[in-house]
Amino acid sequence: MTSGKRPDTPTVGNPNTPTLSLDAIFDLLSNEHRRHVLYYFHGESQPIATVDELVTHFCTQFDVRTAEDADRLRTQLLHGHLPKLENHGIIEYDDRSETVRYRREGVLERVVACAQFTEMVV
Repeated sequence: MTSGKRPDTPTVGNPNTPTLSLDAIFDLLSNEHRRHVLYYFHGESQPIATVDELVTHFCTQFDVRTAEDADRLRTQLLHGHLPKLENHGIIEYDDRSETVRYRREGVLERVVACAQFTEMVV
């Protein structure tokens, strides 16, 4: 019989940040825009992108056609999704250069790969 304790959850990103549980990973993946930020970095060899590169990617993925919609998407990224990912230690955002750095981590990478495969097939 087991002790009832959950095994340690791997830490994502900076070891000084709280441990990211599987529940937290699923919470982050529950939003389509956050998923696509993670998909973007999962498919790239370089873990760095500008906000403009992310917005361009989103405009393609979500068939955004107007400048107003692109601006709205940019605002959502800057004020909602990127801060949430940063709070969990998954990305670092430099507001001066508007650069996002992704921190690769094994468990998160595997879950993102499964989610991306599943979403693209369905």
